[in-house]
Amino acid sequence: MTEATGEKDAQYQRVVSKGPLPFQYIKVKLEFEDGQPRDVGESQFKALISSMVREVYGEVGCSLTSDVLKYSPKDCSAILRVTHSNAVKVWSSLTLCSSFEGEPCAFRVLQTSPHLMALAVNSRDLDV
Repeated sequence: MTEATGEKDAQYQRVVSKGPLPFQYIKVKLEFEDGQPRDVGESQFKALISSMVREVYGEVGCSLTSDVLKYSPKDCSAILRVTHSNAVKVWSSLTLCSSFEGEPCAFRVLQTSPHLMALAVNSRDLDV
């Protein structure tokens, strides 16, 4: 509050959300069995996610939308945006992935949050 007018300062505002937010953000990494990095493009990464959802949930799974917001080709990691109601379905589909182009691999879910900013920093990686 400003002392002179008694009005709330517009710069700081508390926001309270009730119920689930519309999206869930999932930070995932594609790891290969031998630990060596692969040259996986963003379109291949997205296609692999879509094929895993289709494999587990069939044609109904094709309607589940997932967006790749950020992709890092050097370590095959990405931030996905999925609707809150479909987050568990997409996550379960990714955990069942066992190969990419004939090579054994697995998706690792590194972080998940309804807030995108929460994925900016991982408290487990901080040096204190």
